[in-house]
Order: sequence, then structure tokens, then C-alpha cells
Amino acid sequence: TVTRLLDQMERRQGKLPVIEEALLVIDEHCDIASRRVYDQDNKGWKAVSNAIKGRLVADDDQYTLGVCLLSQRSPEQACHIYILPASDAGDFFFMRSDHYPFAP
Repeated sequence: TVTRLLDQMERRQGKLPVIEEALLVIDEHCDIASRRVYDQDNKGWKAVSNAIKGRLVADDDQYTLGVCLLSQRSPEQACHIYILPASDAGDFFFMRSDHYPFAP
């Protein structure tokens, strides 16, 4: 699915930008019974980093791509995926700080 979305973006907008140092944030919203992305027995989130490797980031190693897995209990099932320059991480989390249970 991620690859298809990237293909569609590329057809519409042309070549995708490559981010030198990126942050991948996967934010899963679900209840315990429906969790899929962050469940420790199911490492499905790695498919996202594999899909963007060579397209949005040169590699998915720890020096090129930081990974942040977030989860919120919710009756609605959703998974939000963000890919941004690592230098924007502070702004990203500041703008969303009231959305997570660990926020002050």
C-alpha cells in the first residue's frame, strides 16, 4: 500500500524528494484486540521503512532514518504515517504534544 501511494505521488508530482536525514513516525490508533502495527509479535511497521528506502531516504539504517512508533488506545482503527526531515522533529512533536498520554 505504501509503495502504491508513493507511485501515485510520483506520477502526479514527478520525482520524489530524497531526505538526507529523516524521521519516520508511525502513529497507530486502535484497541488491544485490533492492534497490528506496533504489536511486538508483528513487526509490520518495517514494511514502511523498506518501502521508502531508496525513494525518500537513501537507506533505512539508523544514521539515515530514525523511527518512532507511537500508539494510542482508540475505538477507531487508524494508522498515521509521517516522514519528515529529522531537523523538523522538535516542531512535529511540539505541535502534537497534547495528543499523547505522556504529554505534560
